[in-house]
Amino acid sequence: MSLIVARKYNNNLIIVSDTKLTYDDDHKERNSPKDGTIKVIILSSKIAICYAGKVFFAELALKEIAEETDVSIIESILLKHHNESKKETDFLLAFAAENLVLVEIKNGTSRRSDNCWIGTIEGFNKYQSIFLSENNNKPQELEVTTIKIVRMPDTDDNSFRKTFSKMYDAMLGVIEGHEVKNVGGFIIPLIFENDEFHYSNYTQVFRKPIDVDLEMPDGKPTNINFSSVEDGAYIVNFLGGKTNELAIHFPHGNIGVHYTRKENGLLNPKVYTEMDEIDFTEFLESNSTVKFGISMFKEAGNYALKAEKEFNEGRYDAALRRVNQAINQASKSWGPEPDHNASFNSLQECLDAKGKIEISHEHLETLENIFILKGEIFFVLGDFDRAILSFREAITLKENSFEGLRLKGMAQANLGRFQDALETLTECVKHHENAEIYYSRGVVYYHKGDYISAKKDFEMALAIDNKHVKSKQALHDTNRIIG
Repeated sequence: MSLIVARKYNNNLIIVSDTKLTYDDDHKERNSPKDGTIKVIILSSKIAICYAGKVFFAELALKEIAEETDVSIIESILLKHHNESKKETDFLLAFAAENLVLVEIKNGTSRRSDNCWIGTIEGFNKYQSIFLSENNNKPQELEVTTIKIVRMPDTDDNSFRKTFSKMYDAMLGVIEGHEVKNVGGFIIPLIFENDEFHYSNYTQVFRKPIDVDLEMPDGKPTNINFSSVEDGAYIVNFLGGKTNELAIHFPHGNIGVHYTRKENGLLNPKVYTEMDEIDFTEFLESNSTVKFGISMFKEAGNYALKAEKEFNEGRYDAALRRVNQAINQASKSWGPEPDHNASFNSLQECLDAKGKIEISHEHLETLENIFILKGEIFFVLGDFDRAILSFREAITLKENSFEGLRLKGMAQANLGRFQDALETLTECVKHHENAEIYYSRGVVYYHKGDYISAKKDFEMALAIDNKHVKSKQALHDTNRIIG
């Protein structure tokens, strides 16, 4: 049956819902984004409908309402389908006229109230006990750490924000307590403020595993379980907005679910597999009105991993786009005054804007590798000047950067700047006793025509690693020239 609770606050409104549904076809309780579990639906900026009970009658009611905006007609339609369901499907109707009105349709009647609920009485009693508790923000009986990041109401009214927090936590307590079998899934929070409805984004760890049925290419269904072996939990990143479209991302499974209405009916989900947060964000930007409000994984290192994968697959333009995203994301933490809106493409660009740049020690190695990767992409594309600029950024972060110095030297050599290349590679040799760097400097000497110096470097490389194949071949070729 599930549970939905609504409360007016002045001329604002808070609604919290779970996502468990009852189906008429098999009378089983289901709990899956695949099954259209969103029961709080925005019809317009001024009208929202909630339902609890059998999906069949809710679908019929919504389709009959269609584009109707006359709330008296909408109310009569909902009451009709409530009665036709033998009072097993309840509805809440919220709309803004001169004032905000909240209508509860259950037990065969329609009534207006500032506080309403529909669903299971057992669930509501549990909800009330938690809501009225002085410590309702901790699921009872669960002495473990949790993650919760919730977008609060857009107001300075602390009392309104506190009410929202208490309602959210009370619904969470019912779901997490697992005592009320008819309440489960995850939370859908809806707020009416600033004269319009909107879903409130959140990221929440839920401790009970959830399965999503996926249709595979062979037509056979399978289940993907979002719990981990260690904690038996899954993360929900809920993404909404001001329209009747929303999305959910499950980081544990790299699965995104996008909900849209079809033929004026329920919010129908489409499941997308193998989509991490970055992929799903970009998908939503191109295919929906939903925007990511809270990010857990859009970090510089994650963009860099995607860039490296695309680089290794030979998708250089895509790799360059990803590595620039990595730098842009990293730049948000650069000081002396970090700015979450910052989007710099280089250290020099940040330095020109701020006059000074500070980067925490823990981020230096990752950022060094990002600039090296950017330089490698330009190197492969034959843009050696921009490759040098990127390697120079890596060396700025770490003065004795092995790959930064080695690759910068090779890029200089490819431009015919042999003396510059030798100076760069000699600087690298000072800090790194490595066969590869001696081989690289030897190659530059070879192309410069200094075969004696080239021979010495190839011999040094083999003294360090007598199995260094490239140095063996280079030494053979050099000896043939020297005679």
